[in-house]
Amino acid sequence: MKRTIYFALIFILGAGNLVAQPYPHTDPTNSGNWILNTAISDEFNGTSLDENKWQVCGRDSIYWAGIFTGRYDPTTDVGWQYSPDNMHVSNGILKIRTEYDPDYPWVNPGTGNYQFTTGGMWSKVKSDSAGYMEIRCKLADARAVAAFWTTGDDLCELDVFEAIGKHLIYSARMWSSLHDWSFPRPNHSWSDRTQLPFNFRDGFHTFAAEWDQDSLKIYADGQFVHGTSRDWVENTPAQGAANDKYSTRWSLTGGQHIWADAEIFPWWGIPDPNNLPADFEIEYIRVWQREDDPTAISDVEDISIATGFGLEQNYPNPFNPKTNIRYQLPVESYVQLEIYNLAGQKVRTLVSARKNTGSHSVQWNGLNDSGQKVSSAIYLYTIRIKSRGQSFSQSRKMILMK
Repeated sequence: MKRTIYFALIFILGAGNLVAQPYPHTDPTNSGNWILNTAISDEFNGTSLDENKWQVCGRDSIYWAGIFTGRYDPTTDVGWQYSPDNMHVSNGILKIRTEYDPDYPWVNPGTGNYQFTTGGMWSKVKSDSAGYMEIRCKLADARAVAAFWTTGDDLCELDVFEAIGKHLIYSARMWSSLHDWSFPRPNHSWSDRTQLPFNFRDGFHTFAAEWDQDSLKIYADGQFVHGTSRDWVENTPAQGAANDKYSTRWSLTGGQHIWADAEIFPWWGIPDPNNLPADFEIEYIRVWQREDDPTAISDVEDISIATGFGLEQNYPNPFNPKTNIRYQLPVESYVQLEIYNLAGQKVRTLVSARKNTGSHSVQWNGLNDSGQKVSSAIYLYTIRIKSRGQSFSQSRKMILMK
């Protein structure tokens, strides 16, 4: 049976039941006001991987996320290491397999064919530009590499860890890094290696990253391991081999695709075929964003029953070209009502003013703040209300369909 460490119970109004809501390992009381992003998080409780949520590397000859092509050789049109057959779910565990497969050709540009296959995946939906991501996992007792990482909008790669299950030195060392792919190689903005009090292969452990526009923190089993900041990246001179600092651009600014994969790197060493197959086992992947983030969507229904404030679902929805948004104020209040895209970018400010008590309605005509028509997509509208020491915020989804 899978073991979930921390839960808070949230009452779903109208549903009449209790729902278990996990919080980050480092914040069991949810002092950070985290909301689980269910579009990216996965407990792997089914009989197969949910490929509506995850893009399997190699499925339909797709090997990369968006603009990131670092794990693909365009000259041969062959994916690097990944076979979709190496992804399995059983008994609540995702297993990403490394196999000795001499009949399966793969290309690792510049290093040749090592006759092994691995598996990998990335989230089809991106995270917000700030958040908290956590994995509970165990590496195989083999010379095989596993990684938990992201690729971002702003040519970013964040490696929470690249680790090896069996190695004289590195199987107990956490290696994290931040890359700027707009920068010529070497493209590190920051990296660090910290010795852990356990090996990656000796049992299931949790690993996490918390990031925002200005900082990055890496955790293992709820304890801070290492991290960096925008100030350090932009202003600190090169620190030598320990930090590999070459780029001074803070690239961790946009939404992130979440990755988990097994890998083979020559500098880690080549696995012994006699020790394969070997599985990188994952119990869960969870991603949170803060409740006050404009792109945060909770499964909890309208909380205006308790406060008197309210934001209604837009009507019509889907809509083209106009829709109406209604909200309620029990007292005179300052109201800010804004529209965002799913990348967290503000599209339009509809209201930014003090409003009287009562029910109000505002119309959106599908234009941004520059007066330009926006494309068909899912948008979020967020209201923030302040009045007499009280505050209220809520977000809802709407669909513009042309």
